Amino acid sequence: MVAGPEFGDKQGKTFIVRRALYGLKGSAAAFRSHLAKTLEDQGFYSSYADPGVWMRAAVKGDGEEYYEYILCYVDDILCMSMNAKEVMAEIGKQFKFKK
Repeated sequence: MVAGPEFGDKQGKTFIVRRALYGLKGSAAAFRSHLAKTLEDQGFYSSYADPGVWMRAAVKGDGEEYYEYILCYVDDILCMSMNAKEVMAEIGKQFKFKK
């Protein structure tokens, strides 16, 4: 595999994966941290009551304001928005989704 930008000065170097992150003790926290950074970069903020619920203000085509929601549970994501496909496409730039 080739190291991505998250590897800093080692970006672009080839490396061998000895053990995948999935299934390791810290993999859930690493995934949550990466997901949180991705959603924050897109303007979402986490709910105080449930950190798995993310929201951001949006505007419909007719000018009416509403909130877009992303609900996350482990590695499942539910998007509620007038433009859900566009929102998921934004997130899909950072994550690979199963179909």
